Amino acid sequence: MKIVICILLLFSSLLFSEEVGCIAYTRNSKDKLRKTAVSVNVLNKENGFESKFFSIRNKTEDKAIKFESSMSLRACTAFYHLEQARRFFSNNFSLNPFKEKKQIVIRLEMDQAFDDSVHFLPEKFGKVYNNAITIPPSAKMKLDEVNPWGYEIWFAPKKEIKLKSSFEESSGVLASKSVVGNLVFSVAEKELTIMMQDFARGQVWNQFTREYYFQSLLFSVGVTALVPNLMNWSSKLVKKKIFLDSGLIPEVIYHEYAHFALSDLINIGHSSPVGESVANYFASKISGRNNILKNSKPFMKGLVKIDGKKLKKYKYIYDNSKYAQADFGFKFLHALNRELGQNFDTLLIKSLEYLDKRKPLVIKNNLVPALQQSISDHSHGLNHFKYLNVLQEAGI
Repeated sequence: MKIVICILLLFSSLLFSEEVGCIAYTRNSKDKLRKTAVSVNVLNKENGFESKFFSIRNKTEDKAIKFESSMSLRACTAFYHLEQARRFFSNNFSLNPFKEKKQIVIRLEMDQAFDDSVHFLPEKFGKVYNNAITIPPSAKMKLDEVNPWGYEIWFAPKKEIKLKSSFEESSGVLASKSVVGNLVFSVAEKELTIMMQDFARGQVWNQFTREYYFQSLLFSVGVTALVPNLMNWSSKLVKKKIFLDSGLIPEVIYHEYAHFALSDLINIGHSSPVGESVANYFASKISGRNNILKNSKPFMKGLVKIDGKKLKKYKYIYDNSKYAQADFGFKFLHALNRELGQNFDTLLIKSLEYLDKRKPLVIKNNLVPALQQSISDHSHGLNHFKYLNVLQEAGI
């Protein structure tokens, strides 16, 4: 009887969905982002990019993006990679984030900020760019007049932002009137002191020595005043430009889905070193790469690429929530994966159940003991020694 029911359920799911072709950005054999023809399963092509699991929408709209829309490329890219992420978690772990949760709403080019009382923060409070965020369902903070919402993922539009480099900032300080004035006075005083010392040693004052010291003084003072201004001028040629088109980069999409998939184990209400490190790690596993944001032109510029090849030493600053996206946690988890092998992913998922939710979700004092407990309970003794070796190498 159970087999019959399963067959009926499978048949009904196929009956009420259809496979549709569309164009998405995927990575080729050289890891470069290229447009690719892919297939996606939707409830009904007429309804657009929508399935049992996802509804891909433009900004605050309440209906899915149509296939013939100008947003089709973005919608197809998001839909395709979200489905890859969903299958990764459902096929490899006993996780079913959709069991008691409704369809996730995906909002593309979403330039409004999130607020837990009104959902969409009005545009008058500013716009959001170069970002992606996973939104928790509405709770007690929601205003009564606002409709409730479930889990959502928002991808903000890109916007090129020019940042002053550290070279430009420092040269700007050097070129200020007060600094240049003090430098000139200091150099002139030094040149005059040298001249007086020479005369004290018996140097003869004549036309030759007079011209020599005068030219030396002018040259030193002139260079001192000129160099900071030259630095300030040349630094303007090396301004740093940054932007992130988050909805078109597969690993960013995987990262946000990982937050949703693990939301029962890691609170997504705020960013934490553990939450971001684990999401980055699984994003790289879904992509089959050991890095994040590498080879992401023309959709990313100026942001730090994260690589998991080499472990680095732990510093307490990596557990500061301001640096939640730092690469230490990512490198640490990849080092453990190299040492413990394929079973590490399951051990990592199980370790999240041992996290002390009463404490900040930091790496050293929360994830490390949780991993140790998971390895102790679900693995053999050799893996425990391998784990301790990685801890020692990381300086934890």
